[in-house]
Amino acid sequence: MTATTAPQFTTSFLDSIGVEIMSSSHDKPFEMFWNWFRQTWITLQDVPFDHNDPEHIQACLDVINRHALPTPMEVLNFEIKITGLSRVALAQITRGRVGWAYVVESQMPQHINHNVTIPINVYQNEKFRDRAVELVKLSQELYDDMYDAGIPPQDCRYLVMHSQQTSLVMQCNYAALLGYFARRCENGLTDELNLVGRLILRELKKKYLNADGSDRIAGSGWSILLSKMDGMGTNKVCLNVDKVFGNTGRAPSVNNKIPSLLDNSCDYDFSQSAWYFELQNLPDDLLFPGEREMIEDFKSIGFVGRLQKLADSKKV
Repeated sequence: MTATTAPQFTTSFLDSIGVEIMSSSHDKPFEMFWNWFRQTWITLQDVPFDHNDPEHIQACLDVINRHALPTPMEVLNFEIKITGLSRVALAQITRGRVGWAYVVESQMPQHINHNVTIPINVYQNEKFRDRAVELVKLSQELYDDMYDAGIPPQDCRYLVMHSQQTSLVMQCNYAALLGYFARRCENGLTDELNLVGRLILRELKKKYLNADGSDRIAGSGWSILLSKMDGMGTNKVCLNVDKVFGNTGRAPSVNNKIPSLLDNSCDYDFSQSAWYFELQNLPDDLLFPGEREMIEDFKSIGFVGRLQKLADSKKV
């Protein structure tokens, strides 16, 4: 029989999710960019890449900025392993189609490893904590009882919670990854996948950059490539027109079409979300530019105070 244990759960995305860069297709992406770029020009086809030549670097920058053929960005590929992701987030990450491939841990052939994610804002709420833990406990006990009774795991899984954690390996190219960051690392759009992006970026920095942020391999271009990985609008303007949370406090709204809690044009209060709590616990090496100031404002003047501060900054 399956041993009865205490309910298995975690209450922090940061404590649950792990990322490993299994492989990258090119250690010197700028050299590859140049090799593709030069093929367009008869006079350049036999010219080797020279990272000290400003024209060669400019050609690579033109590729990144789509002023030249952007195809080389699709040639730079990554294999990434993600663990501890809830199946809520799994349903989101697999929406990426062009430039992506996935293989996910199956719940069908074997007994699952019980572990679910309870969002931190739910777990810290005294009104809901005990009920949430009890729901996890009942779900996991029901699964084990059905399994012990001979019901195949492919059927037991139908009663598993949507927050059951899983693992996957995915492949994506650089261009697709930039699109992922633009959407998924906008604080008002996702939480777990937002963290996944930050963890991917941190692992790539460890692999390809020196402590001062320079390229480990001179002229490889990684410092420039990784600087492009950020949410849309970065710390300059908020471009999020989604009405769930609207502007979440990183940057001033680009115009009055951006929903905001200040005028009640968004559907929900971001400060009541799990990601609002998680953001405030992230270490500096997982923060994007401007977010440390944002978090300090959250703690001192509150979320609405931060939004008002950004709105007032546009009037100056």
